Amino acid sequence: MIDFEKEIEFLEGLRSRYEKEGYDFTVTPGRNQCPQFLLDHNYRPDALAKKTGHNIAIEVRRHHTSKIKRELEHHSQIFSEQPEWHFQVVHMGGIDPKQ
Repeated sequence: MIDFEKEIEFLEGLRSRYEKEGYDFTVTPGRNQCPQFLLDHNYRPDALAKKTGHNIAIEVRRHHTSKIKRELEHHSQIFSEQPEWHFQVVHMGGIDPKQ
């Protein structure tokens, strides 16, 4: 299985956890599903979890390098002025997404 397929499988595993908490969950959201502030920064997360007043952009990572750390810090800053939005990084390595 290639990395993209593993990531999709992992995200689908997260779906039930977020849906139990009342979120609408979207894997690999299209441009029309992303808020404008993300599009303005040319950023599309790996998944979105949305409910009234609390939304989460989810980024999946397998590895952690200094380049990735800088990238994630930049993505995190995008959300600093968006009170209804949060940025969450989930790591695939050895984690059961259903827990």
